[in-house]
Amino acid sequence: MASGKEFYSNFFRIDDDKIEFTVADTREIYAELCVLWSNKRLEELDVPIISTVGSGFHFPAAREIWASFQNEQGEFDNGFTESALFNDIINSMLEPMVLFHQHLTKSEKQVFFVLPPQRIPGSAIHEVFRIVQGCAKNKLTNIDCEIIDLRKSTCDVHGLQLPEFSQNNDPIHGTLHWVKKS
Repeated sequence: MASGKEFYSNFFRIDDDKIEFTVADTREIYAELCVLWSNKRLEELDVPIISTVGSGFHFPAAREIWASFQNEQGEFDNGFTESALFNDIINSMLEPMVLFHQHLTKSEKQVFFVLPPQRIPGSAIHEVFRIVQGCAKNKLTNIDCEIIDLRKSTCDVHGLQLPEFSQNNDPIHGTLHWVKKS
């Protein structure tokens, strides 16, 4: 529906208890979806919602975001990823996507959140990706989203996605075979 990095900013607002997207491209795509849904908005749908909104955890895990917190070897100081500062930054990044899903659950929607393919591009820090994913999973569970987690059937012993579920020449997305697992 939009670029994954969009979901880590204020990508929506609530107007008259309805979601309104703030980015023009997303508004256009959402309007097209509403037509497909017989002019119903997300809050009016009478089916469960399966969401990947905010699942691009490689964006908040981007190396450029964290470079000033790392030493010359590209490592964090001991304990940094458990620090209040780190947690505050992660929570701030996740807040828009969590609020989006919270609005849906408060609108009495059954919401399923699909954890992303476990493809971590070189531009992201694996450790941060995993922490962001775990934090998002906990936050979404706490607001009554159900989690769809394909990791056991699509990943190796190291938690990385198996080749048969990974698109060639794409460091992020899964294949249709991965989608069928969900």
